[in-house]
Parts: sequence; structure tokens; C-alpha cells
Amino acid sequence: MLWSWLSFLILLWNTALQPQREVHRILQEVFRLSAPSLATFEEQSTQEANLKRIAQGAMDSGRFTNLFGEHSVCEATYSAEDYLTLLGTYSPYIELDRQTRDTLFKSLKETIDRRFAGSLPLWYLSALQVMRKPG
Repeated sequence: MLWSWLSFLILLWNTALQPQREVHRILQEVFRLSAPSLATFEEQSTQEANLKRIAQGAMDSGRFTNLFGEHSVCEATYSAEDYLTLLGTYSPYIELDRQTRDTLFKSLKETIDRRFAGSLPLWYLSALQVMRKPG
């Protein structure tokens, strides 16, 4: 029975956390001053399309069939410190030079503390995709 699972590809995803749109509009001003290339916002539909594109790529390879997928919108509240710690793990932030990152994070923390009482409402998609290997 265990060996039958070897014929499946199971993908578990959590997309990048996104602030609520209203929150993003306020934070966007901070990003524009220090790191304008990071002042982006992904709609839920964009994240859903990205998940579908990844799964479709696997299906198009001809190595998998019978795609099954589900996703849920999840919400979380992060403190300013936890949010900045998370951002610091994302590649675009790692690639920033240290001074730019430090300035950006200091400004974000000040804005989050002042405008949002030190915490942010965030959302992300949590997804499951299962495909079967033919044969």
C-alpha cells in the first residue's frame, strides 16, 4: 500500500503573505521611498493563477495526470517584528543592500506601530495539489 503513494506528486503551498488592500496602500508609500520595486501587491486572483500555472506546467510535462487541487484563503495577524522577520526571508528583501533594507524595515516598523497599533492583518493562500504518475 505504501508503494502506491510513490505514483503521486503532492504539492503543498502557502503563498506569500499579503496585507489587506487598505493596509498595502499605506505601506506602499514607505516602500516607494526606500525600495520602490517592492511596492507591489498581489491580488488573490494573481496568486490563484500562479498556483494553476505551476500545476499546469507539471501536467504539460506529460509525467502526471489527474490533477486535483484545492486552496483556502487564510488570514493571520503579525506583529511588526514578526512581519519584518518574515519579509527578511523573502529573496527580494535578502537581495537589498544592507543599508536600504535597514532603512526600509525601520520605516515599516514605525508606520506599522503608528498606523496599525503594532500589528498587521495579512492573508495568504494555502493550497494542495495532487497529480498521479501514469502507469
